[in-house]
Amino acid sequence: EGATVGRALQQAGGLTELADVAKVVVRRGAETIPVDVEAVLRGDRSADLLLRDRDEIVVPRRERRAQFSV
Repeated sequence: EGATVGRALQQAGGLTELADVAKVVVRRGAETIPVDVEAVLRGDRSADLLLRDRDEIVVPRRERRAQFSV
């Protein structure tokens, strides 16, 4: 078995509360592949993408939304 997104995230220490799990992608050359990380974390192996050499996992930071009280 090869490396997967789930294993790579685990080896990196997991995700923080700042991670935008809905927008995780794998960059493979010119291709951008969305990854359903929530499904991966639930144990859905079919959602856990097998990585190839030179793949990059991109975990964006969640946008902070300002709340205003009036």
